[in-house]
Amino acid sequence: MKKLIVALFLCIVAGLIAYRAGHYALAIQELGQAAKAGDAEAQFLTGASYASAKPPRKDLVLAESWLMKAADQRYSQAYYWLGNLYMFLSGKRDEPKAAPWYKKAAARGHPEGQFLLGMILFSSKTVPQDRTEAYKWLALGARRGSHLAKHTMVKLLKDFTPEQIKIGAERATAWKPLKKPGEK
Repeated sequence: MKKLIVALFLCIVAGLIAYRAGHYALAIQELGQAAKAGDAEAQFLTGASYASAKPPRKDLVLAESWLMKAADQRYSQAYYWLGNLYMFLSGKRDEPKAAPWYKKAAARGHPEGQFLLGMILFSSKTVPQDRTEAYKWLALGARRGSHLAKHTMVKLLKDFTPEQIKIGAERATAWKPLKKPGEK
């Protein structure tokens, strides 16, 4: 059993190194055993690799499948990537399908998920707009390090009412990230 755990760990490390180097086909190969064994990080990296690979290795159906498996285990990066899959990678901008995934990522403190959820709530034509919530999520994204959120807040500030800013800022101040099960 110990040898299996070490072998899976080494597969994940090798896959992560390949993924970070942009060698997605190698990452998929290295991560396969750990992903099939149910490791959430390996499932996420496998899904992200399928989404990022160049054809013929790129496969958005497999990307979605692996990302969903990681999301089922509450792997927060998978939420963000599923949002991106539906918003940008699939070839059509599906805001109603992307928004719930960005909301899950945002709720767990993902700065870019917060930024993109804020943008959808600010300007979507297919998801109900809520400028107060948009301000909250943009402010949180900016506060948590999203340069896009910081830049956008400056550009859009004039488009918010004073009340939206006040309530949105109060909500952002009161906000606490969701924790994974078992976290304290």
